[in-house]
Amino acid sequence: MGTEGFSLFEVLIALSILALVVTISVSSFRPPSDKMLLNKVISDFISEVSEARLHAIRSDQVAAVEISDCRDELVELDFYPDGTAAGGEVCLASGQSQGILQISPLTGQVTVGLDDE
Repeated sequence: MGTEGFSLFEVLIALSILALVVTISVSSFRPPSDKMLLNKVISDFISEVSEARLHAIRSDQVAAVEISDCRDELVELDFYPDGTAAGGEVCLASGQSQGILQISPLTGQVTVGLDDE
C-alpha cells in the first residue's frame, strides 16, 4: 500500500526539534542581567585580590589593590607578607544589583553578600 506524506509522529518530532532550536536561539540573544554582570565583576575582583595576596606572600612585600566602589570612591586594600590584610568592606554594583564584599583581616579571604535593590 503506497502512502504519501508524513505521519503524525514525524511531524511532532520535527516540531519538537524546531521548538528546541528556537528556544536556544532566543535565549542567546538576551542581554546579560545585572546579576550576571555583577557576578562577573565580583569574580574578577576576587581573582585580583587573590593574586595580590599571593604576590605579597611570595615577594615578602606589601601588595595593594585599588578599586572603585559602588559610590565611585577609590578603595585601597593592602595585603601583607604574612597573608593577612588591612581588611574592610567593598561595595560593587552593576545596574540595580549590589554586592558587599568583606575582606578578612586575619586571612585576607573575601566573603560575598548580594544585596538586590
